[in-house]
Amino acid sequence: MPLTDCSANSDVRRKEFRLAGRQGRRSPDAPRVGAGPSPGCLRIVEGDLVAAPLSSERPNDPADPSPLRTAAGVASLSLAFALYAVAAVPRLTNNLVGDSEFTGWTGPVAERFFTGETPYRDFVLPIPPGAFVVLWLAQRLMGERLLTELVVGAVCHLGMAWLAYAICRPWASRATSLAVAAASLATVVQLYKECAYDHTAQLLVWGAACAGSWGLTSAAGPRRTRCWVVAGALAMLTLGFKQSTGVGAVAGWVGGLALAWVLAAVARRPSAQRLVLADARHFGAGLVLGALGVGLLLLITGSSFPGFLQSAFGDGAELKGGTGRLLQNLVGYLFQFETWPASLGFTAIAAWVLHRIIRRDPRLRLGATRPAARGPLVLVGALGCAFFVAAALALGSNVELRPAWLTWAERMKYVPSFGLLVLGLLLAWRLVRSESGEDEGDVDARPRALVVLGVATLACSLLHNLSSPNYRPFYDNNPIIPVSFLLLLLALEHAALPRLVPAVLVLALGVLFGNKLSYHLEATDPVTEGHWAGLRVGERGRAVVEAARRARELAGDDTVLVLPEDVALARLVGSPRPPIRGAIVFVDQYPRRLLRADLEALERQPPKVVIVHPAKPELWRSMFAIWSTQSAAAELNLRFIEHWLPARYRLDSVHPTRFARTRAELQIWVRND
Repeated sequence: MPLTDCSANSDVRRKEFRLAGRQGRRSPDAPRVGAGPSPGCLRIVEGDLVAAPLSSERPNDPADPSPLRTAAGVASLSLAFALYAVAAVPRLTNNLVGDSEFTGWTGPVAERFFTGETPYRDFVLPIPPGAFVVLWLAQRLMGERLLTELVVGAVCHLGMAWLAYAICRPWASRATSLAVAAASLATVVQLYKECAYDHTAQLLVWGAACAGSWGLTSAAGPRRTRCWVVAGALAMLTLGFKQSTGVGAVAGWVGGLALAWVLAAVARRPSAQRLVLADARHFGAGLVLGALGVGLLLLITGSSFPGFLQSAFGDGAELKGGTGRLLQNLVGYLFQFETWPASLGFTAIAAWVLHRIIRRDPRLRLGATRPAARGPLVLVGALGCAFFVAAALALGSNVELRPAWLTWAERMKYVPSFGLLVLGLLLAWRLVRSESGEDEGDVDARPRALVVLGVATLACSLLHNLSSPNYRPFYDNNPIIPVSFLLLLLALEHAALPRLVPAVLVLALGVLFGNKLSYHLEATDPVTEGHWAGLRVGERGRAVVEAARRARELAGDDTVLVLPEDVALARLVGSPRPPIRGAIVFVDQYPRRLLRADLEALERQPPKVVIVHPAKPELWRSMFAIWSTQSAAAELNLRFIEHWLPARYRLDSVHPTRFARTRAELQIWVRND
């Protein structure tokens, strides 16, 4: 078959040829704006002949598995996860705040919506209404119990797996995309936080990342426009679910588009600059639609618009320690904490992989090509299904996990962090190539776009986690998770190491057999009544159930207050709450402007029963210090603990618990009537 030169720069090290046969033909009406050489190009790199589809439109690759086989793989993974979820979700791993993480804090607040109260006026909290609307609807189907919120979390996890596949599809083969979906699903499943307002907000951000991924790789035209409008709408709508996550999504994509414009400007590509500006306009139109969606959420929940703005945005920075504290955390993320485990061995392996990539492609065009060989779709799907089914069987047989294995499983959580190393190298390389004038325009368009995707999703994780002094990009279910796995697997394929892809997948799936599975295995005793009905708990959970039952008996029809407030524990007790405006008396949820009026209300109508957990103030103070050392919630706690409890209450009972891996106590105090 004759070959014709189609390269912009033909040299000794790299030549591109156009196939004159059927695979090299392009539809006459196929869009060419932003496109590079034809999908039928071949490329010779250091003597290796590999397919090099460099256009922004991904062609159909006859070597790629069929869509039907791919759908079967995704469906099989979903069914395997469903089997795992049936076994794992009803097992409560976090019984109290500080036991492991925050669990079940959305459902009890959702019960206060649509009851005649005005959110953000009659009860005040800094969380937007979106997640509460979702939980309220779920409660209409499954009842007002903790299991409902856990099921919503599991559905969000499955949705994230599907979105992970879609995020990767413009850049990778179906097999690699399925591998990223399976690895991402395992990663989000083993996370400890089980709050629906986190899960629902992150699901929207993953959707925005998916739309942005397709927008970056589509040719100029209606589809690219739609993608950017959807990306903007989902990013802004996230502000109606969790403001830090929404700000991260909006700022991430604004920063990503700004980076794309800068890279095009430095490379002196006016057409690329104009395309980025068009993308920005469409993204802005989506932001307007998303803002209308947030307004609609406020309208249907009967919320106070001024109260919402004050609670969600006016109080937000103060509750997290102030703007200065947040900026200090951001600087620490960038310059203090390790991005990846930089041991001598891992550094040597990373250097070896980088050497192989540069030897094959000196211009480091990661993302410009995909392997021509058929990916191991069946193997990837089988591995994903096998690990989730094995975890489900382990729960069914109540096996005991050895400490050594738990240690290694926890270390496997670092696998996606190597993708951040790849992102850092690519960002530096793109800037250097553009500045030196080596950028080849359309040929380098996709590698530039891949960097933009990585930077945008990384910014989402930075701002979502900004209230914590510790940088944990993979502790929360951020969209940087699938992008990091994508970058890691693309690097291995670019280094001609495709056989390592299943090995990386095995390591990533190994986190399913870590500490969270161990906590699941401890939860064997069923709970048949109350807010925890349908769940299974362990020894610590039984102690909490007994304490809640005792508090409920003592209170009768009177009120109960939990300090520091644990929303899930208060709902388990099930007694009325004192008439205070603060919806959650917790360090980052309770604004100072409510303190004086709430103390006066508690003075007039003190609760019948007060539950204090942990009993030692130094324990909950250490947790509060993550956000603030001078919070209004701490002042209210101390008013009770140091003044009102000794004078007006008597200690009824003490129950053993744990708090941050430390032995603790839960105390129940009863008012002296």
